[in-house]
Amino acid sequence: MSNAALALAPELTPSTAFDAIEGVTYATRFETSRFGAHDGVIVAVDARGTESLVLDGFHKPVGIALLGRVLVVADARARAVFRVALVAGRAVSRLQLAALPDRPELVRACDHDSVEVTSVDASGQIAAVRRIWLDGRIAVIDATTTPAA
Repeated sequence: MSNAALALAPELTPSTAFDAIEGVTYATRFETSRFGAHDGVIVAVDARGTESLVLDGFHKPVGIALLGRVLVVADARARAVFRVALVAGRAVSRLQLAALPDRPELVRACDHDSVEVTSVDASGQIAAVRRIWLDGRIAVIDATTTPAA
């Protein structure tokens, strides 16, 4: 992996996204048990610290970014990236943008219609950095190669 991709990873902030228009912070939550992560949700936390449910139905949501009125959510257990349309801070639709061969982890907004997503392999090492657009296009920015066993 290039130094540029490795330098990108520490800048990414997983799990929260601030919405200045609604005055809330969106956060990911999930339960864990001996069977793994489950019952993942997105919540909105207001200035008083009050949480309200935005959307459920995720397994292990670990990365989130806000692009205008759309949340982009990485679900590590589902190995997928989703777009969630918002109206007045509430989810009105969810669409899978990408299914990945590895586990997406961190999400960072690039511009008004795309995010960068890092993903990790089974050993926990960064496997790839991808740019994903809201229309579903994907470009691999950098990827590691796994030597044959």
